[in-house]
Amino acid sequence: MTDSGHLGDILFGLRATGALADAWDLDAAAPLLDACVNFARSVLSPADAVADREGAHLIDGRVRVPASLERAYAAYVARGLHLMGLPEAHGGLAAPPAMLHAVTEVLAAHGHAFQMLVGLVPGGVRLLEGLPEATSDRLMAALASGDMLVTMAMTEPAAGSDLSAIATRATRDADGWRIDGNKIFISGADQSMTPDVLHFVLARTGEHDGRAELSLLAVVTRDDDRNGVEVRRLEEKLGLHASPTCDVVFNGSRADLVGEPGEGLRRMFALMNHARLDVAAQAVGHAARVTGLATDYARERRQGRDADGRPVTIADHRDVRRMLTDMEATTLGLRAMVDLAAGLEDDRLVGFVTPVCKAYCTDEGQRVVDLGIQVLGGYGYLRDYEIERHWRDCRVTRLYEGTNGIQAMTLVGRGIGDAHAVEAFQDVLAANIAHASEGFRAAALPVADAWIETTQAVRTCEAPGAAAGPFLRLTAYAWYLAAWSCLEAKADASPSPRRVRALAHHVAAGAEAEVRHLQAAVRRYLTPDALPEIGP
Repeated sequence: MTDSGHLGDILFGLRATGALADAWDLDAAAPLLDACVNFARSVLSPADAVADREGAHLIDGRVRVPASLERAYAAYVARGLHLMGLPEAHGGLAAPPAMLHAVTEVLAAHGHAFQMLVGLVPGGVRLLEGLPEATSDRLMAALASGDMLVTMAMTEPAAGSDLSAIATRATRDADGWRIDGNKIFISGADQSMTPDVLHFVLARTGEHDGRAELSLLAVVTRDDDRNGVEVRRLEEKLGLHASPTCDVVFNGSRADLVGEPGEGLRRMFALMNHARLDVAAQAVGHAARVTGLATDYARERRQGRDADGRPVTIADHRDVRRMLTDMEATTLGLRAMVDLAAGLEDDRLVGFVTPVCKAYCTDEGQRVVDLGIQVLGGYGYLRDYEIERHWRDCRVTRLYEGTNGIQAMTLVGRGIGDAHAVEAFQDVLAANIAHASEGFRAAALPVADAWIETTQAVRTCEAPGAAAGPFLRLTAYAWYLAAWSCLEAKADASPSPRRVRALAHHVAAGAEAEVRHLQAAVRRYLTPDALPEIGP
């Protein structure tokens, strides 16, 4: 797939799902996304290849990222791409969520490590609303200049998914708030691309009824003022070598309270919804890039002969064509899932759909990348080819911002416990499937009905945890078909209507078998004796 083809598919997804609605005119969005694609292709992609080999390093207490990423960031700022998520009042473009996720997809497709370093700025901008106006304006100016990037500091050695175990404390003195504690797995807590970093830190500010009062605070570090923030080590990782994953200590660091004491989780999870859909978009980026690479390779690689003895490419082998078709159809559908979620205005429905999209898009995105390696055969396993890097980098999307198992547990707990969100989900499924052709509707409607039936069974189960994963996949598959309904209904607006209709037919043909498999998996794990004890 050429970069112009990738851009065409992105614009088609936005148009078909109505993700931008009245927020932005698609004709205005196109040149901005084209500029982003051009930057990613000409600057970021070659920089990422070098940066992956060099990695980030901790030298004399400071983090250095590869020089290729420093130069890429300078070009990113020079082209004004860092302004996409900033408000117009501060010189930004105020891009809506769907546009921001599209940018994430493009950047992750060509340089996931770079995207990790720049990607939290739009979410951080939303959190600045909880600071005094003068402080917010000062920080916004630093973000608009390109001199500051944003991190999110939640995880601790003893507090991963259980945030109630957070030990980092914030105390108030005559000069304001101070933070002391240790955070881990903090991406970009220090880096050499900007002189300033804005950290949003979740910390204890008190206790109420025996429970921790968690608050959100903003900490700023500068090259000439480390503000008591020390990076103790960088994690050695499977992928994302150029993105510094930091073990950080806050030693009496000056901080500003965001909002009021005790609002930390509410404010942080507003950021998390954006971050989790961004993670889904990262996986879509990997899937799109690898689908393009594998397709190009398959069309050029000559192996074997046809029935008449003429040489053929591996794209002519039906097993390879099956894999490429699966990769392309899945990638289009995953992107549309994110677009459909990003265009929602009902906050409770957004909270319901976000973990579903995060988990399914990352699981399936990784599967697409894995298929890409299979298409290339032994060459796909070599570092000489780009796909193995995508496999390594994409793998973390199923882990961070909450593992996919945590997303599934959220769905069977808080998710289906929200009657309003469940009803709204059903309404969106029905409305989108109704727009599809008669043939596609016939395949998609039984899946929506199966989801309603299975949801009732999960709700009445006392311990549905073992079935959480399969149930999330069933929920996501219903959303996937609703998203594909949008694509199929608007096929004429795509760069290749015939191609979209053929892929839609492929998706519809597999729906009955897939939903039968997923329902059976849920039923199996809803039984009390579904799982044996662990260990001897």
